[in-house]
Amino acid sequence: MHNLLSQLAAVLAALSFVLMLGDVRKYAFASDRISATRISELAWSDQEFLISLAMAVVGIFTILMWDTLFPDRRDGLILGSLPVRMRTIFRAKVTAIAAALGLTVLAVNAFTGLVYPFLVIPEHAGAFGFVRSFAAYWGTMAAASLFTFFMLLAMQGVALHLLPHCLFLRVSGYLQLTAFFVVVSSFFLMPSLANPRSLIDPGSQLQLKIIPSFWFLGLFQELNGTARPEFAWLAQRAGWGLLIVSGVAITAYVLAYGGYVRRIVEQSGVVPSDRNVAANGVLRALARNCFPQPLSRAIFLFTARTLARSRQHRMLMAIYGGIGLSVALLYLRELIYRQDAHGWKAPDVPLLAAITVLLFFIVTGLRTCFALPVEPRANWIFRLTEMQDIRVYAKVVRQTLLMLAPGPFWFATAILLFTLWPWKPAAGYLLIQLLFSLLVVSVALGKFRKIPFTCTYLPGKANLKVTLGAYAILILSIADFGVRVELVSLGSLGRILILAALLAAGLRWSAVRARRAIMPPDNRLQFEEQAGAEASPLDLRSDQGRYRADTHLEPARSRGSLLRMVSLITVGIAVVVFLYEQVSGWFYRREYPQIGQRVDIGGRKLNLYCTGQGGPAVLLEAGGNTPGYGWVLVQPEIAKFTRACWYDRAGYGWSDPGSLTSH
Repeated sequence: MHNLLSQLAAVLAALSFVLMLGDVRKYAFASDRISATRISELAWSDQEFLISLAMAVVGIFTILMWDTLFPDRRDGLILGSLPVRMRTIFRAKVTAIAAALGLTVLAVNAFTGLVYPFLVIPEHAGAFGFVRSFAAYWGTMAAASLFTFFMLLAMQGVALHLLPHCLFLRVSGYLQLTAFFVVVSSFFLMPSLANPRSLIDPGSQLQLKIIPSFWFLGLFQELNGTARPEFAWLAQRAGWGLLIVSGVAITAYVLAYGGYVRRIVEQSGVVPSDRNVAANGVLRALARNCFPQPLSRAIFLFTARTLARSRQHRMLMAIYGGIGLSVALLYLRELIYRQDAHGWKAPDVPLLAAITVLLFFIVTGLRTCFALPVEPRANWIFRLTEMQDIRVYAKVVRQTLLMLAPGPFWFATAILLFTLWPWKPAAGYLLIQLLFSLLVVSVALGKFRKIPFTCTYLPGKANLKVTLGAYAILILSIADFGVRVELVSLGSLGRILILAALLAAGLRWSAVRARRAIMPPDNRLQFEEQAGAEASPLDLRSDQGRYRADTHLEPARSRGSLLRMVSLITVGIAVVVFLYEQVSGWFYRREYPQIGQRVDIGGRKLNLYCTGQGGPAVLLEAGGNTPGYGWVLVQPEIAKFTRACWYDRAGYGWSDPGSLTSH
């Protein structure tokens, strides 16, 4: 834990150092070119960014400490029985949280807080202007950080007191995940409003009222002596907001130690619910149809249920998913803030890059979770039942990863793209996306000779700070360049097939590489990490390495496995088509509302639309296989001197289908 905290502080300090160098280069050498007033206005966006960054870091810090903020059942059972006063425990908890929070705020502002205040001193600030600017900067950062911390603490405290203990334990995890996504997404989707024009624009006032980072930007300007009326009301909202959330949070926290610790000891923990029973039924049905062998079914169910029950692994998945979602939203920022919706209706680089990046982080998060063990019992159970060839285990783990992440993600992408795009580019992209998903999974599990959650873990072995950064740089480069290749390929069937062939070749190479990784002498499942000279794990195998690959039992092949897989794929395609029809129908009804009125002609209705006055009336007859809407440009000209009408043929436009016997 000490190493983790020191590494976190070092990373935040490094980020602060980089930001400080950029600020010095931007402002220290700009005074000769532009006026001090203009420099002050240009600095507003940087100040809002630094405030947003501090709030986001403190928010993530608070979410990671979620389970340690309030007393839990363990605190009541262990600390409650010690001869220590409750007020002492309360003070110790508050001191520890305040120290960690202060370290986080200090680290993220370590260099910027010492340099930036002196770069943005207002004009006519006087001899002590630098002192006021320094105090204004650190006071604003402290207030913004406390606002974020107290807001999350108040949210958890209100839920703690309003809900029964067993229900709170269920809801707490979802609140934690929701808060994480909101904090990270809000930081990356922050609109650019820190400029003189936006601050007085009536269309921006609602966003300024609901986004706290702009409140504290106003507070900094007021404390720093900037006499601008547009900042006064923002500073007032910052003060009232901090006062309200701090009052709610402190009240909830004091009440938690005023009797809640004793009460939770007497209450039960989480009990199974009907929803869990239903979810287990779905998992069993899925395992029964997709994994016919008992061993493969056991591995799939163990993996899925462990991932659903372990809060540690769910939180790790939320971190990876939150990072992926944030980067994806960064790509989609242009489309989200674009006024027209036509950018979503055709293949474009931002949407393709967002899908690729999100898929990568989801698969990477699951792969990281697979390497973290849950408990030794799972290790020993699978070790004692290691009766099959390692290729069987590798295949099951690969299928499990596909069904837990890329499979549902692919189906969701299919529904989205068939709703937004024409079917030809959507189908071509989904083919490419399917092959890319298989390739990512195959590369992620290339040298994975374990059953998920069962192998011991040596924290210093997998250098995630280096490998994850290298993989992130690689995938972002692919997302920037590869999606442009995809975009060009979607314009032609031949180019789609060429790109699909290249991905298939990469998938074949990855499969050969994975097969070589499990050849002798590495054709055994791994249940203990290979340690270096500084650590020596116990080798408790009774065979002492004499266990040979040829003693594995071959699984009995099921004749119905192929039929089950084909049936599952068919049902999945049917579900996608059905959802596509429903969603696209709703989309087109909203995008293209009905023109005309439906007239009953005896058992069914035809759509009729008439304009103009006079006679004789002109009936515009649509051609074969076309609706009457095709006359929409001709009808207004005829309606200038007489009545003009068109109708939709049976089964076209907004008319009901005709009977099979009528012609």
